Amino acid sequence: MVHAVCDERGKLFELAQTVLNDMPKGAVQRVEETYGFTYRDGRDLSGFVDGTANPADTTDRIVAAVSETTGGSYVLTQRWLHDMKKIATENLKTMEANVGRTRDTNVRIEPIAPTSHIGRVKRSAEDTSGTGGRMVRHSLPYGTASGECGLFFIAYARSPHIFEWALDRMTGLSHDHIEDGLFRFTRPLTGAYFYSPSRVELENILRGGGGFGGRSFGL
Repeated sequence: MVHAVCDERGKLFELAQTVLNDMPKGAVQRVEETYGFTYRDGRDLSGFVDGTANPADTTDRIVAAVSETTGGSYVLTQRWLHDMKKIATENLKTMEANVGRTRDTNVRIEPIAPTSHIGRVKRSAEDTSGTGGRMVRHSLPYGTASGECGLFFIAYARSPHIFEWALDRMTGLSHDHIEDGLFRFTRPLTGAYFYSPSRVELENILRGGGGFGGRSFGL
């Protein structure tokens, strides 16, 4: 996975070309490029503000995204396909209930409905599993007006269990078996886990130290 951010799409294209050309022959079996863009004031194509709970402080972002034991970060990517016709015709109150926030003012709706997206991914005081936690998101809208469009979700976390907790809660695999209201107007087409090693781990590989310092990582 290559995650690059730039204000000029042309430079991103050139970077992608360089990365692919530098890959050893036969090293890449499949390539999927997705170019995101900023919509309005940081909103999803559904009109809702995206990433409200994202850690803003640098220290908080490091705590959320970097493993204390390895110095690396676990990454989750998903390409979500929006049903734009459903979004355009759905009752606003219903949409807001599915998300858990008001669309125009981005105010959280209280009490939090267990079927809303906020209700699924926000850890409650009663949850003592120890697997929930914050993640650092870099999601952006993607697509075209005449074709597929939606949200390309990218998140970094200190442990893959944080992703698994959220995904289980969204898909009805948690103890209450409730699905996320988001599925009423969007669905994920792809999903993958990655591990982004720390600089120390990469230097160890270059020195021939046998991978990640003798450690193995499983998802």
